[in-house]
Amino acid sequence: TNFYVTPYDIEGLSWDRWSAGGPYLWVYHADKNDPAVIHATRLDPSTGGETGMSFAGVNLSGDESEPDIPKDIMVTPSWQENKLVMIALHDSNEDPGDGQDRIIVYDMDVTPAPGWIDLLSPTYGMTEPLDADTLLVRLDAIMEDTLMTAQIVISSNDVSTPDKIIPVNFTMLSGLPTFISKERTETPLVIFPNPASEQVTLNIPENRNPFTLHIYNNSGQLILNQTIAAGHTSVPISVSDWPRGIYLVNLTDGTTFMNTRLIKR
Repeated sequence: TNFYVTPYDIEGLSWDRWSAGGPYLWVYHADKNDPAVIHATRLDPSTGGETGMSFAGVNLSGDESEPDIPKDIMVTPSWQENKLVMIALHDSNEDPGDGQDRIIVYDMDVTPAPGWIDLLSPTYGMTEPLDADTLLVRLDAIMEDTLMTAQIVISSNDVSTPDKIIPVNFTMLSGLPTFISKERTETPLVIFPNPASEQVTLNIPENRNPFTLHIYNNSGQLILNQTIAAGHTSVPISVSDWPRGIYLVNLTDGTTFMNTRLIKR
């Protein structure tokens, strides 16, 4: 357990698990020099320090001698309006039960990720130059025309710029098979060599029906559409003219779907 000392009295505290780069902690407090001035301040939970993001709260009291006292807060998505909000309780500083307490909803100017997307915990590893790693994303449902963003941070021993941040967009594409049929789980789709720079061989199960082969680049563009006749179990594919990157390989005979990744280096 870590303990941090803040330079103000915290009246309300809430987790923010939706803002980019989080999770964060938001605190609700009155100005230490002027209790009529209310602040909402974002903190880094790993250090207890301010992140540089804050905004002024609203004091509903018309009496400067009896200002509102900021109380509990809650940061939560407003799914109907597709935005992140802070819900704040204000104590009117009047007699209990006088009906003067208020709740204010602040617009955080943040669009939360869709509720059906569940990101896995960060994955750590090491890659060599021109090598590739995998960013794992778990989806609670599949929906089309949906875009979300993330960042990949590459750390090195460079003294001046040790970290390089690469923004990433995730787009749900329609019409892509996204599972391996239980009928064929004992014979997965294999590509060799992988990674490759010139040519690969696609090894597939013995097929009694024709297969359709689709290969997409990392932007979702179809770059290869090929029919594989029944009986073929080995298919050569030239990749020498392809740009370096990661490609999605899909194979189906209409009832069975198989997919794998191909890395061109």
